[in-house]
Amino acid sequence: VTAHVLRQLADHPEKENISVSQNDNSKYCRCAKCSAIDEREGTPMGSILTFVNAVADEVAKKHPGVMVGTLSYWYSQRPPKTIKPRPNVQIQLCSVWACQIHAMNDPTCPKNAAFCRDMDGWAKICDNIFIWNYCNNFGAYQLPCPNLRAIGPNIKYFVGNNAKGIF
Repeated sequence: VTAHVLRQLADHPEKENISVSQNDNSKYCRCAKCSAIDEREGTPMGSILTFVNAVADEVAKKHPGVMVGTLSYWYSQRPPKTIKPRPNVQIQLCSVWACQIHAMNDPTCPKNAAFCRDMDGWAKICDNIFIWNYCNNFGAYQLPCPNLRAIGPNIKYFVGNNAKGIF
């Protein structure tokens, strides 16, 4: 992966960001070494971030201005207990399981509590958080998404917790 990333950056020197991220499925490595990291860190993000950090270290040597982006999504949303992203790693925190009707930090919405805990955790260890905010109605794509009252408070919440960008 590192060789491929470095080759991509050499072929495209204009790139400022490259993605090294999990697939959109639940098939992540469960070998003994990765499982031990995940157990210790309390999340599969432990082994993912260990891997991404290793790639980011090599990227920093040859392309110091390039950020390595990775998803914090689904099973990897929770930040690890002790492993921190390298300075050139961007965390793309995804709100896929969050409620869209209530503001993210609305204390009366239990569905958003887990996202807020994770966002707070990432904000303590990472200066490069980007939000992938879901704004679609998965149950009925053709219907409007009832999120208008939550958009403004959500943006304020994200920015107040170290988010540098929102998608």
